[in-house]
Amino acid sequence: MKILVYSPQKPETLVDALRERGVDEEIEMARSLEEAAGKIATADVLFAFRFPAELKPLAKRLSWVQCLGAGVDGILEGGPLPEGVRLTRTIGPFGPEISEYVFAEILYRERRLSTMREMQSRREWRHIPTGTLRGKRIGIAGVGAIGGEIVRKALAFDMRVTGLRRSGGPVPGLEAVYTGDDWALFVADLDYLVLVLPHTGETHHLVGRDVLAAMKEASVLVNVGRGPVVDERALIEALQKGRPGAAILDVFEEEPLPASSPLWSMDNVVVTSHLSGPTHALDAADMFAKNLAHLKAGEPMEGEVPWGRGY
Repeated sequence: MKILVYSPQKPETLVDALRERGVDEEIEMARSLEEAAGKIATADVLFAFRFPAELKPLAKRLSWVQCLGAGVDGILEGGPLPEGVRLTRTIGPFGPEISEYVFAEILYRERRLSTMREMQSRREWRHIPTGTLRGKRIGIAGVGAIGGEIVRKALAFDMRVTGLRRSGGPVPGLEAVYTGDDWALFVADLDYLVLVLPHTGETHHLVGRDVLAAMKEASVLVNVGRGPVVDERALIEALQKGRPGAAILDVFEEEPLPASSPLWSMDNVVVTSHLSGPTHALDAADMFAKNLAHLKAGEPMEGEVPWGRGY
């Protein structure tokens, strides 16, 4: 079995991590599309964030793709996988770090830390009112592995937590769970709306004018899922009107976010560069090694994406 590790940044780190996890199959590396095009034809397995459309017709022997990330839109861009190719995504390691990002940003806002730093720079001693998470309403759209970790931490802060999931059904700790038909009801009373949704045909621009208009004026939208889930133009217009009151954005429709985007300079927007849930080589290699063992044993692999589902 031949494995192709395709990553523009330090693929040798991933190879070393695979070896450390006991993967002893033949491994090749590719840093560029051109390198990958010259090696994909003889690969049985692809380990990558992306599988560009140009490579797919060349993948004659491919049987399995392990995605380095939790979302597989980079693998499915430009069309589906060749027939019969299995796809698995990395699950598990992202929840703790993404949830830390969410609450770092929320606490920074609630506790008015930027104002306190400004006061310090002016040597100014005065008391200012600050907020608390206790009793605030937070809604998590997408209560899978990552969303579930955000729920757990929200409950630790004594927040009132609701969720939205495609299938509905109860989730431990949540006051209520809504389906995709209930967006307006779901967001109506929230102080914070956190999006942890994959990008698929069904979720593209799912959060648009209607959903944004249903949010409270003082509410905050937090997106740590995928950028195209939000209609960015509609969001900019809504933020300019003050509904929602603010946005914390780690993902965008176009990445890197163009310098011309109004989001950079809006006072009620926090922009970060898709860094809330970094992929660590050893975590990704651990997932790969587990699934390789499952594959050899004829067992179900973890994080397998059903054909045609997209997440």
